Amino acid sequence: AHERGIWRRTGLTEYAGGAATWETLLDVDALAKAEGANWVYKGVSCLPPAYTDCLVDLSDGGKDAARVREFDIAFENGRPKGFVGGGFDVPEAKSSVEWQDKDTLLIATDWGAEKGQSTLTDSGYPFVVKRLKRGQTLADAVEVFRGDVKDVATSPLVLGDTDGKFYRRYLR
Repeated sequence: AHERGIWRRTGLTEYAGGAATWETLLDVDALAKAEGANWVYKGVSCLPPAYTDCLVDLSDGGKDAARVREFDIAFENGRPKGFVGGGFDVPEAKSSVEWQDKDTLLIATDWGAEKGQSTLTDSGYPFVVKRLKRGQTLADAVEVFRGDVKDVATSPLVLGDTDGKFYRRYLR
């Protein structure tokens, strides 16, 4: 019934007890129809500790490249708030995106040519990670790490420990 995907949730206790009541967060088929796109759900990353501010990856037709859009899953009037107007929206590319905090993303994406050189590796993946603050354009993002064109890819990575502390690293 949901060819392109559906994102939903239930409580762990309900699920384990076999009495799951599912809440639909995003019906990708309905979104594709409403936006006249061929969206396919590619994944989601939500910001701890509340896990209500999320980044949804949507692919046009299921290709590797995806668009990353901010989505608020806090419920209001029995429904998730939805895509955030004026929120983070990373154009379609083979990107890696991680939350640094509620108003900051770490992004590895195709930044276009810089000084006549591509910002993609020989494998076609990003090797430049930049920090994007809420309200900035991608052009205003500040570089925080640079791999090499010979790397397969470079990605931001956020690790958390059991005390709720988070560490940012860049992988190449």
